[in-house]
Amino acid sequence: MNRQFYTSTILFLLDFTIKTFKIENGNFVIWDEAHFGKFAQRYANREFYFDVHPPLGKMMTAVSNVLFNMDREFKFESSEEYPTGTDYPSMRRFHAFISSFIPLLAYLTLINLQFTHFTSLITALLLVFENGMVSISRLILLDSHLLFFTALTTYFLTRYLSRKYLIKDQIINKNLKNICEIIETKPYIEQENEIKSNSSKNLSKNVKTGSNIDKEPKPDPSAIQDKPSNNQTYLNYNPIPTLLFLGLSIGCVLGVKWIGCLTTLYSGLPIIFILYKKLINKDYSLLNFTKKLTALSILLILTPISIYILFFILHFRILIYSGSDDSHMSSLFQSRLVNSEIGTVNKYINYGTVVTLKSSKNAGGNLHSHQHSYPDTPGNHYQITTYHHSDTNNNWAFQKVTDTPTNPRFLGHNDKIVLYHTETQQYLSVLQNRVTSSPLTTASIWTLEIVTDILGKEHNVKTLTTRFRLKNVESGCYLSSSNNNYPSWGYNQGEVVCTKKKDVTTLWNIESNPYKSNKEEHNKESNQESMQEHIKEGNDENLQLVNPEYREVRNLQTFFISHFLHLNTSMFLTNKSFTQEKDLEPVRLVSKPIEWFILRRGLRMTGWSTERPKFYMFGNPISWYLSNICVLIGPLILLIKTIKIKRNLKNRLDPTIRHNIARDYLCIYLFTGGWLLHYIPFFFVGRVLYFHHYFPALFFSILSTSYVLQHTRKISIFILFICILTFFLFSPLTYGIVNIENMKYFKWISTWDFT
Repeated sequence: MNRQFYTSTILFLLDFTIKTFKIENGNFVIWDEAHFGKFAQRYANREFYFDVHPPLGKMMTAVSNVLFNMDREFKFESSEEYPTGTDYPSMRRFHAFISSFIPLLAYLTLINLQFTHFTSLITALLLVFENGMVSISRLILLDSHLLFFTALTTYFLTRYLSRKYLIKDQIINKNLKNICEIIETKPYIEQENEIKSNSSKNLSKNVKTGSNIDKEPKPDPSAIQDKPSNNQTYLNYNPIPTLLFLGLSIGCVLGVKWIGCLTTLYSGLPIIFILYKKLINKDYSLLNFTKKLTALSILLILTPISIYILFFILHFRILIYSGSDDSHMSSLFQSRLVNSEIGTVNKYINYGTVVTLKSSKNAGGNLHSHQHSYPDTPGNHYQITTYHHSDTNNNWAFQKVTDTPTNPRFLGHNDKIVLYHTETQQYLSVLQNRVTSSPLTTASIWTLEIVTDILGKEHNVKTLTTRFRLKNVESGCYLSSSNNNYPSWGYNQGEVVCTKKKDVTTLWNIESNPYKSNKEEHNKESNQESMQEHIKEGNDENLQLVNPEYREVRNLQTFFISHFLHLNTSMFLTNKSFTQEKDLEPVRLVSKPIEWFILRRGLRMTGWSTERPKFYMFGNPISWYLSNICVLIGPLILLIKTIKIKRNLKNRLDPTIRHNIARDYLCIYLFTGGWLLHYIPFFFVGRVLYFHHYFPALFFSILSTSYVLQHTRKISIFILFICILTFFLFSPLTYGIVNIENMKYFKWISTWDFT
């Protein structure tokens, strides 16, 4: 234990030193610091923002922002120089501090799996001297938090599996030692039958099943005092704390980035396998199986979900002020934010008043138009989209279509209307099954159908709370915000169509309808009491001059779960639609999953034409290619071992061999399986991808070197030496290139674009 403690401490300090060396280099906003530094500022200012990632990582970054007293007015614009006196190095050190636990956790994970101290240390040092891991851990990014919680989840998973099954397996196999002697004198069939019989008798004395999560009762101390320490460790082991911490770790990795879903699957598969083995074991009662299933469900399903939801509760509690990203949320949510533009609104919608319309579905945007045509519809037929930001192109005005002399002031049920776009000065129309902004025609006439109202349905449409549909009179279809986005010609904004289906995508509400006092609007003569009487009447004749402030909506109770689902839906849809901006050198930034494995190129994190230090995210080529080889040949080694054991009965019955092969299977799943689960899914992702998306998979591939090199002490030392040497050769990429010409000697592959 002392050796583990000292080794862990040294690993942490060494890694922290390497990651913080020259961390003040680059006194400007580097790469995605522009995003996550900005989000940290929003937390510090308590201003609402939208991002595609869950909030935990950004809240942790915000802690560093507050701790080191960053300038609250600094905007974190890309490549912007940090103000003099700003303690940006300490914010970076905070992230380096968190990520410095990764090699330590890798070391302890391998100890859990019964690797030697030497092998565990060598593997951890490969992580310490990995240039890519250092690059991504010394900036104000989320990946430090993501990799830390990935490593933490792996540690607790191996702690549970090793304590419950590897040590248990050792105890069981000790009972087989004497049994194995019979193979010299009895036929194989007889041997196996006798072994099964004797084994079950001996096992029943040492291992009792049927308790909650395999929690065995403590035996009489006098009965085990002379037994090996592993026996004592297993019998005294209570898995519940480990499983609880595993559940919390899963919740945290999910709370940083959704790639944590892959880590969740990685953790869940062996647990599912264990439950399956219990279920098909006829000696394991259904009652005990139910208890085990219930306990594991609470600890490994309910706990992560609860902790994930908790982060959003904190997120909403902190961000109470209106910000530029409000439109990603529902209209009612926005109205509750302090200083919101829609916090004070008129109750009803006057014809001719400029308003904004919002799709009422989760993640719906504002109805939007701009002076850009569809590719196949030239001329003055402009695009209709949904947009998630405040913009004058979101402004519309309802106009009444009527043949009667009466002219009602308020928008109501079954009114025939046209919708005028104030910026393009055209009308919402349906042209050849496409929704456009066009000159006024009969295709511009719509019927408004009120569907529901949160505060009670009336004849008139109410701001924020009334949901309605717009039916095109000529085509009979409904205005709909589909779940798709336009391609680049539509600026990747939300698609608007006209559909015959009456579903949630066809529901709309009025969002912005700024309050103007009745005195201002029409010199009302009636007092407040008579005004309320007229409102209750609910008809246009009595409502001729009355449009009060919508005060009832202020006291409307909104539910956290609806905001939670709305935000997560917006995150998913926005994440799915990510594309690379053309002015950001996509050739230098965007990459494909196949390129990560072969280290085809890294990622330029700064401009290459300036005199500033240049930073290039790039792996250590030796450890990168070594880990690739190990993660692939590990399963082949296991296959060869398995075949040899299957072909030799004596080996198959040897307790030590049985234990080792069980451990090998677990290691291959944890290393190669972890790599596959964190790598292969990216081949099926439609959104834009970057080099750093490979790093969780890289963590597992480096762990796989322990399995392949575990019996090669001298070779391991030599490889580590070469990796350390390579790390320092490529260190200018990590710590800041001053003279690019000096790096041309290290361009071993033509696609490496750091020169």
